[in-house]
Amino acid sequence: MIKTILQFGAGNIGRSLVGFIFSELGYRIIFVEKKRRIVDLIKEKGEYQIIYREENNGSYTVRNIDAVYLDDREKVVEDIKKADVISTAVGGGNLPEIAPILFEGLKDRKDTVNILICENLKNSSEFLKRQIDRYGKIDYSRVGLIETSIAKMVPDVPAEERMRDPLISWAERYSTVYINEDGIRGEFVKTPYLIPVKNFEAYYNRKIYVSNMSHTLSSIIGFINGFKHIAEALLDKNILSFVKGAVAESEEALR
Repeated sequence: MIKTILQFGAGNIGRSLVGFIFSELGYRIIFVEKKRRIVDLIKEKGEYQIIYREENNGSYTVRNIDAVYLDDREKVVEDIKKADVISTAVGGGNLPEIAPILFEGLKDRKDTVNILICENLKNSSEFLKRQIDRYGKIDYSRVGLIETSIAKMVPDVPAEERMRDPLISWAERYSTVYINEDGIRGEFVKTPYLIPVKNFEAYYNRKIYVSNMSHTLSSIIGFINGFKHIAEALLDKNILSFVKGAVAESEEALR
């Protein structure tokens, strides 16, 4: 029997990362999305493409997909009750919006289910738990709240490309996600893309203070020096040296 993941959010990370990983695992992917046009297109096409914007360009097609409107509450709750895995990629600030729906779907589940929290939010599991608990009590011995550290680069698709195909996603091939092993309940999916780690905070801090910091610093200095793209800025030896120095200092501080 084909397993199902219920993915809240059909944006960049939802489509290019979560969709890719679980497509590789052979899952059926149901997106929960509040943009009606995106829901309609997913239901109509039943697939979408990820375009790899790297030196060796290529593409990947995600199939066996469906979608449901976020405001179709009854349907979403039923899907929560039946999903083998649940995932969120809605933006940390939007987790309170989906918390009451998650509560309704989880409160009567007797089996174990894990929720991947794919948000750029520190202590996201505690935050989501607080939001859900506003509506009642959940047995967290059978509901896993798994924090993630995501470093995948997903650039915005140009407007003209989005007009041609609103479902298309641009991304790099790198799709490794470190997940907090302590949040897992029961058995969880086995894939080289989702790596459980014990000292999760160390991996999250590395992502924020090395990966995110270096990209932010490169973009700021590049902009000041008249460059449009990070890749162009880092061809400047002085900028590259400065960013490397900052990364080295950050790495030393994290030791």
